[in-house]
Amino acid sequence: MPPSRAAPQSRAGPPRAGPISILGPPNKAGPPNLAGPPGKRRPPGLQKRGFTTATGRAMTSFLKMARPAGALCLLLGLWAFISPPSVQAASQADLDLNVTFNGQLSVSVDGFNSSTRTFLAGSNALVVPSSATVQNNGNLVETWELSVSTVSGGGDWQALASTATPPDVDEYAFQALFISSATSLSNEPSNWSSGCPSSSTASDWNQYASVVSTSPATYTSNLFSDPNMVGGVTGNPDYSAGTQNGDMIPFVSQPGGFGTRGLCARIYMPIGTAFVGTPQVIKLTVTAAPGN
Repeated sequence: MPPSRAAPQSRAGPPRAGPISILGPPNKAGPPNLAGPPGKRRPPGLQKRGFTTATGRAMTSFLKMARPAGALCLLLGLWAFISPPSVQAASQADLDLNVTFNGQLSVSVDGFNSSTRTFLAGSNALVVPSSATVQNNGNLVETWELSVSTVSGGGDWQALASTATPPDVDEYAFQALFISSATSLSNEPSNWSSGCPSSSTASDWNQYASVVSTSPATYTSNLFSDPNMVGGVTGNPDYSAGTQNGDMIPFVSQPGGFGTRGLCARIYMPIGTAFVGTPQVIKLTVTAAPGN
């Protein structure tokens, strides 16, 4: 039997002193283990914030519980958004009707869009044709504008803005007055003729503003209006005060003459013309404009 061999000597050398602890004396507990159980790495976020893995596990459990609760809140929010509003008890319920009035402005002369008077006249004559009837035959409140023009004739007569002086060659002055719609041959004033103030004896033409120009002007109680009362009605508009002065309501077939007036005209003829025998068509235009 071979002799036994001595165990080899350790090459580790003599025992060395362990590392010096900087955490205090050995009898004091060191800092808490932040690494968690052996073999597991702590999350980097927890290392920086000083959370333990126990805290991380608690947060993970909280998030797992919060997800179903968040989904439930989202579903409840969607239900509240798409569900119809509840009807609460009330002693009154309203139905709002949004209505737009559909109408049009319209005016007629003697029941038509055009009416004609024909006459003969001499040098500087004052001519008053028979009266016409103007009516608001639409369904809106409107005002009436008057203007005059010479639309045919070789002389192309020029309209003057005043009757202060007699018109010269190929010139004329035109006046117009709205009168009571109740005027008739049986009840007209004594100095009237054919339903209108007389061309020479009646003072109405010079007393009331009545000169018509080529630019439209609105009929009001201060212009183109004869305020004389005939048959219980005057020549003023239906509304003759304030901002509504000049408004004419749609024609109403009742006493009062609403929406209708008589219309008289006086023409101050030229002293002469270069086109003797050539008819001149002088057009008095009544334009319906929106009321106030």
